[in-house]
Amino acid sequence: MIPIAHPLLGVEEQEAVLRVLTSTQLAQGEHVAAFERRFAEVCHVREAVAVSSGTVALHDEPSKGTPRFQQGAISSIHIPLLDLRAQNQTIKHEVMASFEDVLEHIQLFLGPQCQAFEQEFATYCGGCQDGVGFSNGTHVLALALHACGIGDGDEVITVANTFIATFEAIALVGAKPIFVDVDPDTYAIDWRQLDRVLTPRTRAIITVHLHGQPVDMQPVMDFARAHGLRVIEDASQAHGATYRGQRVGSLGDIGCFSLYYRKNLGAYGEAGICVTNDAALAGNLRMLRDHGSHVRYRHEVLG
Repeated sequence: MIPIAHPLLGVEEQEAVLRVLTSTQLAQGEHVAAFERRFAEVCHVREAVAVSSGTVALHDEPSKGTPRFQQGAISSIHIPLLDLRAQNQTIKHEVMASFEDVLEHIQLFLGPQCQAFEQEFATYCGGCQDGVGFSNGTHVLALALHACGIGDGDEVITVANTFIATFEAIALVGAKPIFVDVDPDTYAIDWRQLDRVLTPRTRAIITVHLHGQPVDMQPVMDFARAHGLRVIEDASQAHGATYRGQRVGSLGDIGCFSLYYRKNLGAYGEAGICVTNDAALAGNLRMLRDHGSHVRYRHEVLG
């Protein structure tokens, strides 16, 4: 359900209306001026001018004593596609309190906040059993392949219509990316082409849920199970997207998410997380992220 504005005024709104009425400043008064200043700050421009019909004009040049609004006098401004400063204003007090709690207890590596997030995000992704956090989305993809035992000489089917990190991760583990084309209706992997590129060296398929558009996963999963292949979901641009009522990331063997700061769910810098319902894979992932170690200073493999 999409939230809409509630028609009833709250206490603060009622008080503000009464202040305006009692001040008799009903046109271009101090309250309008305060609104213009605040709106300009939100839009990152020098000045905002409230006019009739619920319109606010924005410009970057001061009025310099000339009439504040003239037809055609408003210059165009750059409105950012993504305004993280505006987003931060709504959560900064909660975020800073969390930062202070981490620093107060010096829980800087895989602490309780990290563990809580891993579990909460796993649950969010279709009730997955495990979530494992990493430093960035590329490492998530590479170590997901590594956890599945994929390496030198193996082939991994995927698409070229993705960010370079998808096949960069394949190359990082020594495997070879094998590309198939996309479905023209979804621009995601065309499962009908999988059989054309299958070889004895094929070990896995990486599906890419691009721009929030889920891959048609059921035929991909059927093909993979029929041929003993792992399926790794690159859901770096699809946090929360669903396929047949199930959230992406929970459909394959491992779901991989980037938490780059501009993603749907972004960290302060870079981070990544994967989710899985396979306890053995989760164990491998946790070992690989910590230098191949389950127990401190006992390293079983290269991580």
